[in-house]
Amino acid sequence: MLIVGAGPSLKGFPISSLKGLGYTIAVNGAMFDMPWADAWVTMDCPFIKNNERFLSKPSRVPLYIALPTVRAVGPAFAPEIKRATYIRRASNGDRISQDPCVLECGGTSGYTALNFAYLRWAREIYLFGFDYQETPGAAHYCPERYAWRDDRDYAQLWKTWRQAFNGAALQMLDVEITNASLHSAIDAFPRCTPYEALRELEHDRYDATGT
Repeated sequence: MLIVGAGPSLKGFPISSLKGLGYTIAVNGAMFDMPWADAWVTMDCPFIKNNERFLSKPSRVPLYIALPTVRAVGPAFAPEIKRATYIRRASNGDRISQDPCVLECGGTSGYTALNFAYLRWAREIYLFGFDYQETPGAAHYCPERYAWRDDRDYAQLWKTWRQAFNGAALQMLDVEITNASLHSAIDAFPRCTPYEALRELEHDRYDATGT
């Protein structure tokens, strides 16, 4: 299973090359480049607000939105996206939810997507674009899609958010997780470059299909 975020390590990387290499989840800004993904996942109310029109367009890709309660849908939080499937969101820190009706957010949509993958019995996961950088202005491979966000407001939060993955790693010992961002701030999983991960995935597909 592949989970693709929008971190700067994917700048210049051909995201379309991941198509067909496994069940693929696009997170937030990566959705724009992945109309072929198997699922889109977000829990980010500002992202939903600023991309309501895009998220509302008809698409073959199912959209999953994690919010704390149904009351979080509305002008004060996030507009309702009628085509979305809503899942209850928990905020218990670094504890992966075992409940198929609840997704732990760990503070970010990336962590939420990891929990989403876990509840779908993923046994091998590749994380792409999970950089969790603290440097202002270097948080996304396509920053113009986040022009509405001032990353300086998030600089101190990246440290807290990345630490949540340490708890996930302890719970997911039966899952092989690779972080395809060599210099990612998340150090809970083995790291490599996105191109190395791509080669591994292509090799696995060849072994499985011979093509």
